[in-house]
Amino acid sequence: MNLVPKIREIAKKKGIKHKFIAEKMDKTPQHFSKWVNGVGKKPDADELWKLAKILNCKVDDLYEVVEDEGIKDD
Repeated sequence: MNLVPKIREIAKKKGIKHKFIAEKMDKTPQHFSKWVNGVGKKPDADELWKLAKILNCKVDDLYEVVEDEGIKDD
């Protein structure tokens, strides 16, 4: 199972710039970019709540669960 970030598409749909979100999150644009691209450490629970509030969405909306190929549930 992989978590695929949907942060970019949500921000784009709402017309919110990444730099604005990074500032509100007290993160550098580079750090925020890693979240958007799914690189490195994912946001912790508090950060997810804050990000969802900024984007006016549910925490569940921020990531999509994608099943790994080759792994099947019985």
